[in-house]
Amino acid sequence: MKNNLTVDANYRNDDSADSDNKSFSRAWHDMTVTAGLKMEFAAHDELEASEISVSTDNGVVTLKGNVKNATEKDLAVEMARGYDKVVDVKDQLVVAN
Repeated sequence: MKNNLTVDANYRNDDSADSDNKSFSRAWHDMTVTAGLKMEFAAHDELEASEISVSTDNGVVTLKGNVKNATEKDLAVEMARGYDKVVDVKDQLVVAN
């Protein structure tokens, strides 16, 4: 059996389409995490959800804003940590005095 395959020296494996799909997928997950956490915070009676800003970048959730007490702060952080697709949580919440 004779192999007549040749390799094109100018062939370039373009992974950009794959990275675009990964970028879209990551962006989609980030958006759904942010929206989902905002909804969960709003539905929770013990949180003043309107005072908590939520953003997500590459699975890392950042929580900013003012909360009434340490219990509210801990609850928000734990809810974020337990949310699907969350890699880490940056707690920038401030307990208002």
